Amino acid sequence: MMIQNTILVLLVLGFSGQTGQSLAFMGVQTSALWFLFSGVASFQIIWGLQAANMPIVVISKVYHVSYQASVVSVSSSHQNFQRLPLQSKLLVYEFQRPSAKII
Repeated sequence: MMIQNTILVLLVLGFSGQTGQSLAFMGVQTSALWFLFSGVASFQIIWGLQAANMPIVVISKVYHVSYQASVVSVSSSHQNFQRLPLQSKLLVYEFQRPSAKII
């Protein structure tokens, strides 16, 4: 999963024209992996990072759900938004511009 996320970030940065940031991210990622897997990091550091994983996941899921709920409630009350068919679990809305009347 980490390799997929790393490749995804590198592709997004690369295709958006941010080659410098892409190289910097790759350097930081490589350094962090070397630090964790080379034996330099103590067991307490690795254990602490592993223990912090679950709270980070829960906080990110709560944030994601609350953000989507606010977007759905705001956009569903606005007449220019139309709900599109679901292609996955993600709710997709399309903005429709009001038609202009020519006088």
